[in-house]
Amino acid sequence: MHKILKSQIGFSLLEVVIATTVISVGLVGILGLVIQNIAIQQTYKNTLVASMLAQEGLELARNIRDKNWLTAGADYNDGLAPLGVIATSTIYYDYNNKKIATSSAVAIDSAAAKLYLDANGFYINSGTATSTIFSRIIVATVSATASSTVVKAEVGWSDRGKKRNYIAETILYDWR
Repeated sequence: MHKILKSQIGFSLLEVVIATTVISVGLVGILGLVIQNIAIQQTYKNTLVASMLAQEGLELARNIRDKNWLTAGADYNDGLAPLGVIATSTIYYDYNNKKIATSSAVAIDSAAAKLYLDANGFYINSGTATSTIFSRIIVATVSATASSTVVKAEVGWSDRGKKRNYIAETILYDWR
């Protein structure tokens, strides 16, 4: 008599279904993380651009102060504050320091604060270039002694239905 031995080679249907389910759940989890990462990446990119635009706003104010130091008889904060008045002023600048408008109460989402991207890649306050999601205001507050000016640059934008903003601040001194 010959016995036929059955060898158990391969997987049963139940083992294949369980393995497929485990792999599918793992892949769905990884896909969810990838999608979330892509969405967050755009938010971080916008925050980085906003921080650079805010820093540029402070540099524009510093540039005005530095030009005033080179001009004989000019006060260090000419163009940053109303003439000789110790007050708060809101000033908009484009990349070449051209003053766009001055007002005492302007919202970050106003049309005057809107930034556009020109053909050279510069953010400007002109409506002739490509519109961006960013707006910027620069607020200068002269101290009571008129020896320093607090400059605050605020950049606002809308990201995935939420209004966001980034604020950078510095103090400019009259140290000459």
